[in-house]
Amino acid sequence: MSMSEGIVHADVKFKKHQRTEGKDGATASTVNDATYSEISIPRTGRNQPSTDTNAGDSDSQEGSKVRAGGCDPVKVVLVTLCFLLMGTVIGLRFLYNSNLPTKNTELQILQAAYDRNLTDLMIKNRELQELQVKIKDLQENERAGNKDYPKPRNCAKDWEYYGGKCYYFSPDELTWAQSRDECITRGGHLVIIGSLEEQV
Repeated sequence: MSMSEGIVHADVKFKKHQRTEGKDGATASTVNDATYSEISIPRTGRNQPSTDTNAGDSDSQEGSKVRAGGCDPVKVVLVTLCFLLMGTVIGLRFLYNSNLPTKNTELQILQAAYDRNLTDLMIKNRELQELQVKIKDLQENERAGNKDYPKPRNCAKDWEYYGGKCYYFSPDELTWAQSRDECITRGGHLVIIGSLEEQV
């Protein structure tokens, strides 16, 4: 028996015995099944008697009432999930809207720091280029030599160059006359060194 939306449906089976006689006079019984169906729809009135075929079965009536008046658990689960999903979406939206101004402020700070670093980098690059130009000029001046001082000329062996002149310092201790004669022999002149720089 099943009950759906106040409609009661019952299937009742009856067995009918029939006897048949054989050729030898023996009798045999056969069973035929007959099924009868009855559908009863209760009326809306409270005081009208029920036409349910199993009205006397109190257990089946109580179970039917519980099933008819109770909630479908699948629907309850679906409704609960819908509410949870809706609450999650609302919460995420609220968090996104509350964090958006903070993220914009952080982005502006990072952009300003990036601009400052880029400006500093451009200044450093310009200074580096200027230093490279100065170094190049100094190298060219060094190669060309300084024109304020006379260029050194080739001196003979054992002679030393200083201040545009070549000097010979004899390791021997000689008298003034001997020193003068040796200088003339070497093609030079005997001089007295009065400058401390020349003496060094």
